[in-house]
Amino acid sequence: MKKLMPENIEYWIKKGMSRLDAKEKANSYSRYAGNPKYYLCRSITDDPVKAQKLADNWMQEKCPTNRKNKIKTRFNGDEVAYNEWNKTQCSLSKSKMLERMSEAEYIESKRTLGLQLSGKRPNDIEYWMNKGYSKKDAKGKVSENAINHSTRRVEYWMNKGYSMQESIVKVSEIQNNTSLESFVSKYGNHIGTLKYEAFRYGQKIKSKRSYLYWINLGYSESDAVNKVSEIQSEYAKLQPKCIPYWINLGYSESDAINKSNEFSRLLSIWCVEYWLDKGYDIEDATKIISDIQKENSLLSLKSYKTNSRIPKSKLEINVIDVLSELGEEVIVDYVINDVKNRTVYFPDIVIKDKCIIEIYGDYWHGNPKIYESTDKIRGITVSEKQDRDANRISNIKQITKLPVYVWWESDINKFGAIELYNRINK
Repeated sequence: MKKLMPENIEYWIKKGMSRLDAKEKANSYSRYAGNPKYYLCRSITDDPVKAQKLADNWMQEKCPTNRKNKIKTRFNGDEVAYNEWNKTQCSLSKSKMLERMSEAEYIESKRTLGLQLSGKRPNDIEYWMNKGYSKKDAKGKVSENAINHSTRRVEYWMNKGYSMQESIVKVSEIQNNTSLESFVSKYGNHIGTLKYEAFRYGQKIKSKRSYLYWINLGYSESDAVNKVSEIQSEYAKLQPKCIPYWINLGYSESDAINKSNEFSRLLSIWCVEYWLDKGYDIEDATKIISDIQKENSLLSLKSYKTNSRIPKSKLEINVIDVLSELGEEVIVDYVINDVKNRTVYFPDIVIKDKCIIEIYGDYWHGNPKIYESTDKIRGITVSEKQDRDANRISNIKQITKLPVYVWWESDINKFGAIELYNRINK
């Protein structure tokens, strides 16, 4: 039967063509409406660009294997039912494929498929360049596709009809799947804590940006730290939010600083520029940011013990309870956007319109009453850690115009949160 099909060489040879001409003719033919050749060979259009658009339109609107179309036709629009089927019943799901082959064969087939699809998917630069986009525009299309299809982005949920506040909550729920609370909820307190620590250690061992990765390869601690520093410096040159990226493109240092700041603000839903870029006017953009900040604070205050985006230690929770009982309006999920230094800070506790309180663990922050300045904590000296903390607090003070108080773990245990609170009031 294949020899009777126009995409087969034998079909055209039987019509009197040479093998070379038959091969060229067969390669230009397609019976698949998702292929632009389908429209060119049938003389529907002689414009390759229009043919590509017709193929893309068919893929989006009529292709029976398209996810959206399959949900609409086979599952009556029920996305939950489709996802359940896709995980358990689809012949290409992992469980079904492992019924037909060994795990080693399954892994090899996935790798082979990945190589075959390279450059043919919307998340590949080559995919868009083959459609006529420049390399720069192709990178933009890849980013746009990632934003619209990532469940970790607010835009994904807003495109599905969720409100801004609902979308933020959905993203928070997904991002929380590797937190301590997530592991504990799945496996219980004891096993969950063990699994969480094993997960964190495993991530560090696997990541080239962790000094533990290099120590595991036989590097000394100092060499491992230097290796990570080198990698981070090189990686920074590839990030548009970092100054070296723009300098490498020929910008002056001052212009590079401005470009990196502009890019960072375009990526943050907490910045006006992000919403202006989406087509909102300045008034609407300002209101959206205000709503986000208000909703985020309210949600966090109601559920900080279990659902806060930033996990809280038992010590922090106890302090928050005391401050709340004393009648203070406590914000536990406050976000500070440091545009100048291209970073974001998440202070431990904010007493609205009064001050910021940082809860410092004696070990994690190197309490000078306990540790020497040359002692090592997580790969750096106590002195270096104290310098970093001081710089962070200085930036927070400058941005918020609020005083910042540090409460050490040993002081909280010794004097109590109420005594430390009274000292602030005095």
